[in-house]
Amino acid sequence: MNRILAFSLALLMTMLAAGCADNSSSSVPPVESSSVSVPDSSTPEPAPQPEPAVFPSVLTGLPVPEDEVPGTRIAAVVVDNNSLTHTFQHGLSAAEVLVEMPVEQGITRFLAFYENYAEMPTVGPVRSSRDGFLQLAMPFQPLYVCAGGGMMHNWYADLFEQHHLIFDDATARQPELVSGTADPAPETTAFTDGALLAEQVAGHELDDARAYASSFFHFLPFGAPARTLPGESAEAMKISFSEDYQSYFDYDSATHRYMMSRSNSSTGADRVPATDAGSGEARLGFDNLLVLFAEMPVYDATDGLLNIQFGTGGAGFYFSGGGWQKLRWQKDSPQHTLCLVDAEDGVTPVELNPGTTYLAFADVEQAEHFSFGPHGGEITLREREA
Repeated sequence: MNRILAFSLALLMTMLAAGCADNSSSSVPPVESSSVSVPDSSTPEPAPQPEPAVFPSVLTGLPVPEDEVPGTRIAAVVVDNNSLTHTFQHGLSAAEVLVEMPVEQGITRFLAFYENYAEMPTVGPVRSSRDGFLQLAMPFQPLYVCAGGGMMHNWYADLFEQHHLIFDDATARQPELVSGTADPAPETTAFTDGALLAEQVAGHELDDARAYASSFFHFLPFGAPARTLPGESAEAMKISFSEDYQSYFDYDSATHRYMMSRSNSSTGADRVPATDAGSGEARLGFDNLLVLFAEMPVYDATDGLLNIQFGTGGAGFYFSGGGWQKLRWQKDSPQHTLCLVDAEDGVTPVELNPGTTYLAFADVEQAEHFSFGPHGGEITLREREA
């Protein structure tokens, strides 16, 4: 079985390399660390000791010493984002990539990615998956943690034989983590962590070894000067997913990160700082923001589940360092990686500055409510086009 899995993984990576603009940071040769020392004339100069080569992280593009590269599959966890769960979400500040996407009835959920699953902190509440999340993650074959899935999620898992990588038993009910709720709903008390996932991987006798040939995004080679994006005054923004769900970001010029806030439909509050209860209420912040728009019709007879039209691609924006850039995105099939290209020529890959990334997929019908600009002066897309 392991030989069959290994052959399938090798074939999949060959397909990815052929079907998408090169996403690979692995094309960058390893960078050897070096140091300069002043010899002591009174003692013989010691022979230089080679230091470990450095490789780019799959999820962030940041340098990782060779002896610290996990060599295992990344993990992806579906996390609840119902406004009632905001005060007890765990593990989101540790995610290297955090995806927010609408699911149904105007609500959103997260898909949080972690490069070293064995060191993954407590993450949750873990909720059921939707096919949009699975399609986005599938090319990287991650260890995928969820609490079951919608009808179309299960259909895609069957069609592309993903069930062996989907773990809905790598969670434990931990109602003590659900703060502020006297009688928490059972579905909001499931959490996972690296030890639970490792236990299930071993129990399923799954080969977790994985040597990635490409990164999640097309990152600028580490060590190169950071990109300065052509668009200016992108220090504040609002992303609308529905009437009740909005995410906000404010650029912190001191840390060069985008700090997250959000609306809370259960309290009516707006711009509430997004925090991680598992990290001492650490504020969620990211080095990169990607906002992508897609057609999202409702599947027929599926209780309002959204059919995100990955195959048609769409428009989007990249934000970094307080600047911005228009882009086009494409994802030709569930087995193809997400590709980001320059909006002008439609060919040149968009290079992201190395770091953590927040990725939003929003309905194109909500695009007119998307706004960004200087602090206190965001401009909607409609106003920019006027």
